[in-house]
Amino acid sequence: MCGFIGSLSTEKIILEKLEQSNSKLICRGPDKKKIYKDKIDNFHFASIFNRLSIIDLSSSADQPMFSENNEHILVFNGEIYNHNELRSFLVQKGFRFRTNHSDTETLLNALIYYKFNTPSKLRGQFSFVYVDKKEKSILMCRDRVGQKPLYYSETKDSLNFSSNLNSLASYLNCNELNEDSIYSYLNYGRVNGESTIFKNIYELKPGQIVKIKFGNGPFTKEVSDYWKLEDFYDNKKFDEEEFYSIFEESVKLRTQSDVPYATFLSGGLDSTSIVKSQNKLNKRLNTFSVYMEDKKFDESEYCELVAKKYNSEHKSIRIKNIFSIEKLNDVIKSLDEPFADPSYLPTYLLSNEISKYYKMAISGDGGDELLGGYVRVQKSLNNKSNTLLSNLYKFYPPSLGTGNIFLSKSKDLNLRYNSFLSDNNLLRLLKIPLKKDENNQFQKQIFESNYKQLMFNEYQFFLPQLMMYKVDRASMFNSLEVRSPFVDNRLIEYVFSHSYEYFDTLNPKSLLKNYISEDFSAQFLNRKKQGFIFDVESFVYGNKYYFYENINLLTKKTSLEIKNINKIFNLKTRMNANRIWKLSILSSYLNNNL
Repeated sequence: MCGFIGSLSTEKIILEKLEQSNSKLICRGPDKKKIYKDKIDNFHFASIFNRLSIIDLSSSADQPMFSENNEHILVFNGEIYNHNELRSFLVQKGFRFRTNHSDTETLLNALIYYKFNTPSKLRGQFSFVYVDKKEKSILMCRDRVGQKPLYYSETKDSLNFSSNLNSLASYLNCNELNEDSIYSYLNYGRVNGESTIFKNIYELKPGQIVKIKFGNGPFTKEVSDYWKLEDFYDNKKFDEEEFYSIFEESVKLRTQSDVPYATFLSGGLDSTSIVKSQNKLNKRLNTFSVYMEDKKFDESEYCELVAKKYNSEHKSIRIKNIFSIEKLNDVIKSLDEPFADPSYLPTYLLSNEISKYYKMAISGDGGDELLGGYVRVQKSLNNKSNTLLSNLYKFYPPSLGTGNIFLSKSKDLNLRYNSFLSDNNLLRLLKIPLKKDENNQFQKQIFESNYKQLMFNEYQFFLPQLMMYKVDRASMFNSLEVRSPFVDNRLIEYVFSHSYEYFDTLNPKSLLKNYISEDFSAQFLNRKKQGFIFDVESFVYGNKYYFYENINLLTKKTSLEIKNINKIFNLKTRMNANRIWKLSILSSYLNNNL
C-alpha cells in the first residue's frame, strides 16, 4: 500500500516542487520514500513513491520498480491477492523474479506479458501507472470498484498523476473550482463521477484503463472499461454453499500479510461473518470496535459476544458522542475532497486507534451493497407508487427538508432509490438551478430484476463514490491498509449472475444470518440494523454558532447564495443538521486547501 505522485512532460520537472507536493502523500506510505527521474527521448519523467510495507518487506520490493532491461517502470498502490498464482504462471512463461514474493514485481511482469489485458487477470485493490519506454506509452488503471484512488491531469505536452487530489492540485498550482462538482457535492455529499472539485483534474473511474501514447506530436489517449457489472447479468440458479466457498476464499486471500493485522468488528452481520471465516482458518484474531456513550448508538455488547465466541483479542474504543470542534477540524484535514458522510468520523477514529498497533486491517465494508442490506434498497422495492403524492414534491418547502418522502412514491424505481441519496431541495434553497441529471442520477431501468437494478446502482455510485472513499481516506491518512472481502470481484460477479432468492426485504441478508446462525441467538441475528453513526443533530445544534460562522465563509470562496441558510438553523431537524454539516465540511475543506 502506498501513495505516489509523478509527471511526464516536455518541460524539465522541478523535483523540489514535486517533493513539496508529495508531503501530502507521506501518510499513505511512511515506511520509505523513493524518488526517480528519467529522460525518455524528448520527455522528462519523474515520480516519488511512498511505501507502506505489507507484502515482501525487503528493499528489493521498493517502488518505482523496473524491469530487468529498465524499459518498463511501475508505480502501484494496493494489493494483488492472486499474485502467487500469477507468479507461478509467469515463471512457466520464462519470467525471472528478483524478489521473494513481491506482488509489485508480479504485476510488473504481468503487464509486460498481458499488456492491455492485465487488469482483467487481477484480483485485488489497486491503482497503478505503468510506463513502457520502448513503446512510449503509459497505462493508468484503477480497480473494479474504486478501492484505491488515482487522479490525473493532462495537457498537449504533459501528464501528471497522483494518489491524492490535493497533492496533484498543489503541484499544478490549481485553485480554480469546478462549480458543477460543488453542486454535485451539495446534492449527494460527494463529488460524483470523474470530475473533481478542481477544474481540469480528473479521477480515473473504477474498472477503467487509460492508455496514453507520447512521442512525436500531441498525446493520444485511449480509454476503455475492462470490467462492467452489467456484462455479468444472468439468472443462474443460486447455490448457497458455492457463495460461502467464494466468500471464504476471499477472506483467506486478504489474510496474506508479512505483518500482523487486525479486524474491524461492528457486531453486525458483515463483520461477524468475516471474523467467523477467519476463525475457521485458525487465524489469530485481533478485533477492534468503537462505541458511543449514547446507548442509541452503542453496539459494544454485540461486539463482545462475537469476540468471545471466536476467541478474539478484542479492544473497544470508547469515544464521546459529542466530538470537539478541534477534533473535527483535524479529521477534515484528512480529506482530499469534500465528503459529507458523518460516519467518516468514527471510521477515522477507529483507523487511528488500530494504526497504533497494526499496519493492516480487514473490514466488512461492501456487504450491504452486495446483499441489499441498506434500508434505501428495501424501501425502494417495498414502497408503493402514488403519483399524487410524488407530485407534491415540487410544493414542499425546501427549508423543511429534502421532501424526498414524496419522491419515494414515484412510479420510477430509480427515482425512488435516488430519493434516499439526493437533496435537490438544498440546491433550491441555495438558489442553484437544477440540472436535468440532478433530478435522477439513475436515468434508465436496465435490468428486468428490480433487485439487480438497485444492486447495479449501488455499484455505480454508492460503493465507489461514498463507501470506498470513506474507507480509503480515513484509513490511509492514519497509515493503515484496509482490505474488504465483500468487494471481491468474484463474489460480486457471482451474486449478479445468479437469481438471488435469498434477498428478502422483510428478512434482509438472510444469507449471512444462515452462515452464522449456529453461533448466535435469533435476537442477535434479527435486531435492527444500527449503522456506523453518531448523533449529528446534537453535535451541530450544540455548536450552532461555530457552524453558522463557518458556513458564512463560503461567500469568500464560492458564488453560493447562502442567505436562506438561516431557515435550516432555526428549524431543528435531523435532515437540516445533515445539511449544515455538509455545508460546513465544504467550507472547512476550501479554507484548508485554497
